[in-house]
Amino acid sequence: MKRSSILIVLFTLCAIFSGAQKSLAVPKLEVIGGTNFDFGIVNGNQTITHEFVLNNHGDSVLHILKAKGG
Repeated sequence: MKRSSILIVLFTLCAIFSGAQKSLAVPKLEVIGGTNFDFGIVNGNQTITHEFVLNNHGDSVLHILKAKGG
């Protein structure tokens, strides 16, 4: 009786932990059009912009906390 109870508990724990690992939701970022953009030659007083299009293909919310230019 004791041995079968221990086996049942072990199988239950294995099922719980294996299911938890498979169900972890993660964001998956895709940058449409590439991650780099060449502005070419820019004068010092010129204002330039470029829009990067981001797409989240993951199964969780993507939070962008900080971004900076290189």
